[in-house]
Amino acid sequence: AGQAAREGDGIAVGIQDAIRGGDAGRVVALLRENPTLLHLPLRSKNWGAPLSFAATVGQLGVLQAVAKLGPTDH
Repeated sequence: AGQAAREGDGIAVGIQDAIRGGDAGRVVALLRENPTLLHLPLRSKNWGAPLSFAATVGQLGVLQAVAKLGPTDH
């Protein structure tokens, strides 16, 4: 898991935007379509994987939804 989603990756950007916007349903749908992104930092290790990113930006509802998917960064 030393990889990170590429910054220009449209799916990773979509997940970031959905997390920031608090759209838990969209985040879950994108992660189910792209399950490897559940465990990879969205941009860099500093940003973290989706669960960590949701916590960083204060999106509790998204964090709870992502936690149910079984992330490895808890």
